[in-house]
Amino acid sequence: MTDNQDTSHHDDSPISGGVVAIAQRILAKTLQTSGNRKLERIGDLIREWPERVGGVAGQILGKILGSAEKGEAIAVEDKEALNKALENQPEAAAMILGFLTADLLTGASDAESERNALLEYYQSSLNLICTAMANRTTSFALRGFLHQKNCISYWHFERPNLTFSRGKDYLFPNGLDVYFIEENPTDEELLRLNLLIRDDPERHLDRTFYNIEKNDNISELAYIYETTIATKKLDPDRNNTRDPQPNSLGFLATDHSKPIQFTSPIPPEPELVVALIESLQIAIEAQDFRPRQAQEARKQLADKVPKTP
Repeated sequence: MTDNQDTSHHDDSPISGGVVAIAQRILAKTLQTSGNRKLERIGDLIREWPERVGGVAGQILGKILGSAEKGEAIAVEDKEALNKALENQPEAAAMILGFLTADLLTGASDAESERNALLEYYQSSLNLICTAMANRTTSFALRGFLHQKNCISYWHFERPNLTFSRGKDYLFPNGLDVYFIEENPTDEELLRLNLLIRDDPERHLDRTFYNIEKNDNISELAYIYETTIATKKLDPDRNNTRDPQPNSLGFLATDHSKPIQFTSPIPPEPELVVALIESLQIAIEAQDFRPRQAQEARKQLADKVPKTP
Protein backbone atom coordinates (compact mmCIF):
# COMPACT_ATOMS: atom_id res chain seq x y z
CA MET A 1 0.00 0.00 0.00
CA THR A 2 1.47 3.35 -1.05
CA ASP A 3 0.97 6.80 0.38
CA ASN A 4 -1.17 8.01 -2.51
CA GLN A 5 -3.69 5.19 -2.28
CA ASP A 6 -7.13 5.67 -0.77
CA THR A 7 -6.83 4.36 2.77
CA SER A 8 -10.26 5.43 3.98
CA HIS A 9 -12.32 2.88 5.85
CA HIS A 10 -15.31 1.57 3.91
CA ASP A 11 -18.39 0.03 5.50
CA ASP A 12 -18.06 -3.03 3.26
CA SER A 13 -14.47 -3.74 4.29
CA PRO A 14 -13.95 -7.47 4.90
CA ILE A 15 -11.95 -6.60 8.01
CA SER A 16 -14.14 -5.99 11.03
CA GLY A 17 -13.84 -3.11 13.49
CA GLY A 18 -13.32 -5.68 16.22
CA VAL A 19 -10.07 -6.83 14.62
CA VAL A 20 -8.91 -3.20 14.33
CA ALA A 21 -9.61 -2.70 18.03
CA ILE A 22 -7.70 -5.86 18.93
CA ALA A 23 -4.72 -4.77 16.82
CA GLN A 24 -4.72 -1.33 18.45
CA ARG A 25 -4.78 -2.77 21.95
CA ILE A 26 -2.12 -5.42 21.36
CA LEU A 27 0.16 -3.05 19.45
CA ALA A 28 0.01 -0.53 22.31
CA LYS A 29 0.91 -3.28 24.76
CA THR A 30 3.79 -4.46 22.57
CA LEU A 31 5.28 -0.98 22.29
CA GLN A 32 5.03 -0.51 26.05
CA THR A 33 6.92 -3.77 26.65
CA SER A 34 9.43 -3.52 23.82
CA GLY A 35 12.20 -4.65 26.16
CA ASN A 36 10.36 -7.85 27.05
CA ARG A 37 12.43 -10.89 26.03
CA LYS A 38 9.25 -12.64 24.92
CA LEU A 39 9.16 -10.25 21.96
CA GLU A 40 12.71 -10.88 20.77
CA ARG A 41 11.45 -13.48 18.27
CA ILE A 42 9.48 -10.85 16.34
CA GLY A 43 12.03 -8.07 16.69
CA ASP A 44 13.07 -8.26 13.04
CA LEU A 45 9.46 -8.13 11.93
CA ILE A 46 8.84 -5.07 14.09
CA ARG A 47 11.59 -3.23 12.20
CA GLU A 48 9.93 -4.14 8.89
CA TRP A 49 6.47 -2.93 9.89
CA PRO A 50 6.70 0.62 8.50
CA GLU A 51 7.72 -0.64 5.05
CA ARG A 52 5.32 -3.58 4.95
CA VAL A 53 2.34 -1.77 6.40
CA GLY A 54 2.81 1.38 4.33
CA GLY A 55 0.59 4.45 4.23
CA VAL A 56 -0.02 6.76 7.16
CA ALA A 57 -0.01 3.89 9.66
CA GLY A 58 3.45 2.83 8.49
CA GLN A 59 4.82 6.37 8.76
CA ILE A 60 3.53 6.89 12.30
CA LEU A 61 4.64 3.42 13.35
CA GLY A 62 8.12 4.14 12.03
CA LYS A 63 8.28 7.33 14.08
CA ILE A 64 7.13 5.55 17.25
CA LEU A 65 9.57 2.67 16.79
CA GLY A 66 12.37 5.17 16.26
CA SER A 67 11.54 6.80 19.60
CA ALA A 68 11.39 3.39 21.30
CA GLU A 69 14.82 2.40 19.97
CA LYS A 70 16.29 5.62 21.37
CA GLY A 71 14.72 4.93 24.76
CA GLU A 72 12.43 7.93 24.42
CA ALA A 73 8.89 7.99 25.76
CA ILE A 74 6.18 7.52 23.16
CA ALA A 75 4.14 10.70 22.77
CA VAL A 76 0.45 10.42 23.53
CA GLU A 77 -0.43 12.23 20.31
CA ASP A 78 1.57 9.67 18.31
CA LYS A 79 -0.35 6.83 19.93
CA GLU A 80 -3.64 8.52 19.15
CA ALA A 81 -2.56 9.21 15.58
CA LEU A 82 -1.55 5.56 15.11
CA ASN A 83 -4.91 4.33 16.41
CA LYS A 84 -6.72 6.66 14.02
CA ALA A 85 -4.55 5.52 11.12
CA LEU A 86 -5.33 1.88 11.87
CA GLU A 87 -9.05 2.66 11.84
CA ASN A 88 -8.60 4.12 8.36
CA GLN A 89 -6.34 1.25 7.25
CA PRO A 90 -8.07 -1.93 8.46
CA GLU A 91 -5.85 -4.07 6.22
CA ALA A 92 -2.80 -2.68 8.03
CA ALA A 93 -4.44 -3.49 11.37
CA ALA A 94 -5.01 -7.07 10.26
CA MET A 95 -1.39 -7.37 9.13
CA ILE A 96 -0.11 -6.04 12.45
CA LEU A 97 -2.37 -8.45 14.31
CA GLY A 98 -0.77 -11.27 12.35
CA PHE A 99 2.71 -10.12 13.38
CA LEU A 100 1.69 -10.14 17.03
CA THR A 101 0.69 -13.78 17.43
CA ALA A 102 3.21 -14.42 20.17
CA ASP A 103 2.20 -11.41 22.23
CA LEU A 104 -1.39 -12.64 22.48
CA LEU A 105 -0.11 -15.18 24.98
CA THR A 106 1.45 -12.61 27.31
CA GLY A 107 -0.04 -13.05 30.75
CA ALA A 108 -1.59 -16.43 30.04
CA SER A 109 -1.41 -18.31 33.34
CA ASP A 110 -2.52 -21.80 32.38
CA ALA A 111 -2.96 -24.18 29.45
CA GLU A 112 -6.61 -23.29 28.92
CA SER A 113 -5.86 -19.55 28.73
CA GLU A 114 -3.13 -20.12 26.19
CA ARG A 115 -5.36 -22.42 24.15
CA ASN A 116 -8.17 -19.88 24.18
CA ALA A 117 -5.81 -17.08 23.14
CA LEU A 118 -4.53 -19.01 20.13
CA LEU A 119 -7.95 -20.23 19.02
CA GLU A 120 -9.38 -16.72 19.34
CA TYR A 121 -6.51 -15.42 17.21
CA TYR A 122 -7.08 -18.06 14.54
CA GLN A 123 -10.83 -17.49 14.63
CA SER A 124 -10.66 -13.70 14.29
CA SER A 125 -8.16 -13.93 11.42
CA LEU A 126 -10.05 -16.59 9.46
CA ASN A 127 -13.39 -14.90 9.95
CA LEU A 128 -12.04 -11.84 8.12
CA ILE A 129 -12.16 -14.01 5.02
CA CYS A 130 -15.55 -15.46 5.96
CA THR A 131 -16.96 -11.94 6.15
CA ALA A 132 -15.69 -11.14 2.66
CA MET A 133 -17.17 -14.40 1.35
CA ALA A 134 -20.55 -13.70 2.97
CA ASN A 135 -20.67 -10.13 1.65
CA ARG A 136 -19.91 -11.28 -1.88
CA THR A 137 -21.59 -14.74 -1.75
CA THR A 138 -18.56 -16.28 -3.41
CA SER A 139 -15.81 -18.82 -2.94
CA PHE A 140 -12.13 -17.78 -2.89
CA ALA A 141 -8.76 -19.31 -3.82
CA LEU A 142 -6.10 -17.98 -1.43
CA ARG A 143 -2.43 -18.40 -0.57
CA GLY A 144 -1.70 -21.03 2.07
CA PHE A 145 -3.31 -21.52 5.45
CA LEU A 146 -2.26 -21.74 9.09
CA HIS A 147 0.00 -24.75 8.55
CA GLN A 148 1.82 -23.87 5.33
CA LYS A 149 2.28 -21.14 2.76
CA ASN A 150 3.14 -23.20 -0.31
CA CYS A 151 -0.32 -24.43 -1.17
CA ILE A 152 -3.62 -22.99 -2.38
CA SER A 153 -6.50 -22.96 0.05
CA TYR A 154 -9.85 -23.14 -1.70
CA TRP A 155 -12.65 -21.69 0.46
CA HIS A 156 -15.87 -23.26 -0.84
CA PHE A 157 -18.97 -21.14 -0.22
CA GLU A 158 -22.07 -23.01 1.00
CA ARG A 159 -24.36 -20.42 2.62
CA PRO A 160 -24.24 -16.71 3.58
CA ASN A 161 -24.11 -17.29 7.36
CA LEU A 162 -20.69 -18.92 7.19
CA THR A 163 -18.04 -18.73 9.90
CA PHE A 164 -15.35 -20.61 11.78
CA SER A 165 -17.18 -21.90 14.83
CA ARG A 166 -15.71 -22.87 18.18
CA GLY A 167 -15.94 -26.30 19.78
CA LYS A 168 -14.59 -27.01 23.24
CA ASP A 169 -10.94 -27.00 22.20
CA TYR A 170 -11.06 -26.66 18.43
CA LEU A 171 -12.40 -24.63 15.50
CA PHE A 172 -14.30 -25.96 12.51
CA PRO A 173 -15.64 -24.43 9.26
CA ASN A 174 -19.40 -23.87 9.46
CA GLY A 175 -21.25 -22.99 6.26
CA LEU A 176 -18.13 -23.45 4.14
CA ASP A 177 -15.51 -26.07 3.33
CA VAL A 178 -11.77 -25.43 3.02
CA TYR A 179 -9.62 -27.54 0.71
CA PHE A 180 -5.85 -27.50 0.25
CA ILE A 181 -4.48 -27.86 -3.27
CA GLU A 182 -0.79 -28.80 -3.34
CA GLU A 183 0.23 -26.30 -6.02
CA ASN A 184 2.48 -23.25 -6.01
CA PRO A 185 0.22 -20.32 -5.02
CA THR A 186 1.66 -17.74 -7.39
CA ASP A 187 -0.23 -14.50 -8.00
CA GLU A 188 -0.91 -15.69 -11.53
CA GLU A 189 -2.42 -18.99 -10.37
CA LEU A 190 -4.56 -17.29 -7.73
CA LEU A 191 -5.74 -14.85 -10.39
CA ARG A 192 -6.62 -17.71 -12.76
CA LEU A 193 -8.55 -19.70 -10.15
CA ASN A 194 -10.48 -16.71 -8.87
CA LEU A 195 -11.47 -15.77 -12.42
CA LEU A 196 -12.77 -19.33 -12.84
CA ILE A 197 -14.75 -18.92 -9.62
CA ARG A 198 -16.18 -15.62 -10.82
CA ASP A 199 -17.24 -17.13 -14.14
CA ASP A 200 -19.09 -20.02 -12.48
CA PRO A 201 -22.82 -19.28 -11.87
CA GLU A 202 -22.53 -20.72 -8.34
CA ARG A 203 -19.22 -18.92 -7.66
CA HIS A 204 -17.42 -22.24 -7.15
CA LEU A 205 -14.47 -24.08 -8.67
CA ASP A 206 -15.29 -27.17 -10.66
CA ARG A 207 -15.40 -30.30 -8.49
CA THR A 208 -12.31 -31.71 -10.24
CA PHE A 209 -10.20 -29.06 -8.49
CA TYR A 210 -11.08 -30.20 -4.95
CA ASN A 211 -12.25 -33.83 -5.10
CA ILE A 212 -10.37 -35.46 -2.21
CA GLU A 213 -11.61 -38.93 -3.19
CA LYS A 214 -9.92 -38.76 -6.61
CA ASN A 215 -6.82 -36.61 -6.15
CA ASP A 216 -3.82 -37.35 -3.92
CA ASN A 217 -2.79 -33.69 -3.97
CA ILE A 218 -6.02 -32.45 -2.38
CA SER A 219 -6.95 -32.45 1.31
CA GLU A 220 -9.92 -31.05 3.24
CA LEU A 221 -9.80 -29.19 6.53
CA ALA A 222 -11.55 -30.99 9.38
CA TYR A 223 -10.56 -29.17 12.59
CA ILE A 224 -8.11 -26.58 13.91
CA TYR A 225 -6.57 -27.28 17.29
CA GLU A 226 -4.16 -25.24 19.39
CA THR A 227 -0.99 -26.24 17.55
CA THR A 228 -2.20 -28.60 14.79
CA ILE A 229 -4.82 -28.89 12.09
CA ALA A 230 -6.62 -32.11 11.13
CA THR A 231 -7.24 -32.81 7.46
CA LYS A 232 -8.84 -35.56 5.41
CA LYS A 233 -7.07 -36.93 2.35
CA LEU A 234 -6.25 -40.14 0.53
CA ASP A 235 -3.57 -42.25 2.13
CA PRO A 236 -0.52 -42.01 -0.17
CA ASP A 237 0.43 -45.56 0.90
CA ARG A 238 -3.06 -47.00 0.41
CA ASN A 239 -1.97 -49.39 -2.35
CA ASN A 240 0.35 -51.14 0.12
CA THR A 241 -2.30 -51.38 2.85
CA ARG A 242 -4.36 -54.53 3.22
CA ASP A 243 -8.12 -54.43 2.90
CA PRO A 244 -9.82 -53.68 6.23
CA GLN A 245 -10.74 -56.73 8.27
CA PRO A 246 -13.32 -56.94 11.09
CA ASN A 247 -11.83 -56.86 14.58
CA SER A 248 -12.96 -59.04 17.49
CA LEU A 249 -16.04 -56.83 17.97
CA GLY A 250 -17.02 -57.03 14.33
CA PHE A 251 -16.05 -53.45 13.43
CA LEU A 252 -14.02 -52.82 10.31
CA ALA A 253 -10.60 -51.24 10.59
CA THR A 254 -9.87 -47.98 8.77
CA ASP A 255 -10.66 -48.22 5.08
CA HIS A 256 -7.52 -46.81 3.45
CA SER A 257 -9.18 -46.69 0.04
CA LYS A 258 -11.13 -43.67 1.31
CA PRO A 259 -9.80 -40.35 2.65
CA ILE A 260 -8.48 -40.69 6.17
CA GLN A 261 -7.49 -38.12 8.79
CA PHE A 262 -4.00 -36.64 9.11
CA THR A 263 -2.59 -33.93 11.34
CA SER A 264 -0.15 -31.15 10.48
CA PRO A 265 1.65 -28.80 12.90
CA ILE A 266 0.91 -25.07 12.94
CA PRO A 267 4.23 -23.16 13.00
CA PRO A 268 4.46 -20.35 15.57
CA GLU A 269 5.52 -17.73 13.03
CA PRO A 270 2.74 -15.31 12.00
CA GLU A 271 3.84 -14.87 8.38
CA LEU A 272 1.48 -17.62 7.19
CA VAL A 273 -1.59 -15.79 8.44
CA VAL A 274 -0.31 -12.51 6.97
CA ALA A 275 0.22 -14.13 3.55
CA LEU A 276 -3.25 -15.68 3.69
CA ILE A 277 -4.99 -12.39 4.46
CA GLU A 278 -2.89 -10.44 1.96
CA SER A 279 -3.93 -12.83 -0.80
CA LEU A 280 -7.58 -11.95 -0.13
CA GLN A 281 -6.98 -8.70 -2.00
CA ILE A 282 -5.74 -10.63 -5.04
CA ALA A 283 -8.88 -12.76 -4.99
CA ILE A 284 -11.21 -9.78 -4.66
CA GLU A 285 -9.51 -7.82 -7.44
CA ALA A 286 -9.63 -10.87 -9.73
CA GLN A 287 -13.32 -11.42 -9.13
CA ASP A 288 -14.05 -7.71 -9.61
CA PHE A 289 -12.40 -7.80 -13.04
CA ARG A 290 -15.54 -8.45 -15.09
CA PRO A 291 -17.70 -5.82 -13.35
CA ARG A 292 -14.89 -3.28 -13.80
CA GLN A 293 -14.64 -4.14 -17.49
CA ALA A 294 -18.42 -3.84 -17.90
CA GLN A 295 -18.42 -0.44 -16.21
CA GLU A 296 -15.61 0.76 -18.44
CA ALA A 297 -17.43 -0.50 -21.53
CA ARG A 298 -20.61 1.31 -20.51
CA LYS A 299 -18.63 4.50 -19.94
CA GLN A 300 -17.00 4.24 -23.38
CA LEU A 301 -20.36 3.58 -24.98
CA ALA A 302 -21.92 6.56 -23.21
CA ASP A 303 -19.09 8.77 -24.47
CA LYS A 304 -19.83 7.74 -28.06
CA VAL A 305 -23.55 8.45 -27.88
CA PRO A 306 -24.25 11.82 -29.53
CA LYS A 307 -25.29 14.43 -27.06
CA THR A 308 -28.63 16.07 -27.70
CA PRO A 309 -28.47 19.83 -28.15
